[in-house]
Amino acid sequence: MLHREQVGALHDAQHRHHLTATTLTPATQDNTRGVGDPNSAQAQATWEYPPKVHDTGQVDVPPTTGASATVAIWVDDTGRPVAPPRPGTAIMANAAFAGLGSLAALSTTTLTLYTLRRRTLDRRADRAWEPAWERVEPLWSGRTGHRPGGGDQ
Repeated sequence: MLHREQVGALHDAQHRHHLTATTLTPATQDNTRGVGDPNSAQAQATWEYPPKVHDTGQVDVPPTTGASATVAIWVDDTGRPVAPPRPGTAIMANAAFAGLGSLAALSTTTLTLYTLRRRTLDRRADRAWEPAWERVEPLWSGRTGHRPGGGDQ
C-alpha cells in the first residue's frame, strides 16, 4: 500500500507545479458544494503556466483575499488548477490506517475461525466422552450397588 501511495505522490510531484497567481476579483464563499467551508473561498485569478502562456480561472483563496492579491496555487501540466500534492505525513497515515484495518480484519477472521474450530472439537469430544461416562457414572455415583474394584454389597 505504501509503495502505491509513494508512486502516486511521485507522479503528483512531477506533474503539479507551484505558482503565484494574481486575483482579479475579491474572494467569495463557494456555497455550490453544499455547506460552505468558512475558511475557504474562491476568486477569479490569472497565472502563467507554461511560461509565457497566460491563463485565468477560479482558484481557492482565503476568505479575506481582495482583488490584485497574490496567492499560491498548484497547476497540472496543462496549467489547470489542481489540489496541492499530499504531504508525506498524509501518505504515511493512509498506509498506517490501511495496515491497521488489514490487521483488524485478519485478527477478526482468525478469532472467528478459532472459535468455530474450538466449538467443533468440543462437541466432538463431548460425543466421544458420553458413552464412556454412561458406563462409569453409575459405578462412580454408587447408584448400582456395586463398588468399583470390589464385590457386590
